Amino acid sequence: MRIITKSITFRKDTLLAKNQSIKVVWISGPTGSGKTTFASGLPLRDLQLIKEDVPSHLFEEFLQNPGTGCYKLQRSIIERRIDQIDAAISSGCTQVVLDRSPEEDLEVFCRMYRNLGYLNVTEYRRLEKLAKLSVKRHPPDVIVYLSAPLNILQTRLASEACPKLVLENLPQQYRLYDQWQRSKKNGIVLIDNSRADSIDLKHWIRTTC
Repeated sequence: MRIITKSITFRKDTLLAKNQSIKVVWISGPTGSGKTTFASGLPLRDLQLIKEDVPSHLFEEFLQNPGTGCYKLQRSIIERRIDQIDAAISSGCTQVVLDRSPEEDLEVFCRMYRNLGYLNVTEYRRLEKLAKLSVKRHPPDVIVYLSAPLNILQTRLASEACPKLVLENLPQQYRLYDQWQRSKKNGIVLIDNSRADSIDLKHWIRTTC
């Protein structure tokens, strides 16, 4: 999108002098909001897309037993995201797009699972330290936040045979996401994806970029 390109160009022209060699864009929003579709449709000629990498075996373990599987899953997700960012930097990439950020992992998902009792205090603090370290090293230059009303997301996910555990906890996830995005005063672009299905959104990206 023009607004993303403009933001990255501004950072490239003004921040490189401060030795900030990587520019970071977060594609954020609740489950079912269209983040992956949006990120995949961006013009990535000069951008490195870091897709969400969820280990299938750990996710299945979590679904079967959230109390024992949650910490391993969340730690793996955050660590893989950090490794992907580091790999992009090592390859010489200076502009990175994240399909969900470590801060969302912490402030939405880890907090939700802590509330549900799937993470204890020690586990949460370890994940907090890991996620905050990543964000401190590579803060976002712009956040693109996609969302839709809760009932639309619920209908969308139900039609995709979303796991029961995810659907049941979507209202709490939605509230935490809303609190998180409202805490962002600057550098956030809000996109309402209420009426767009995946094909419509891809068309919108192509015609807007």
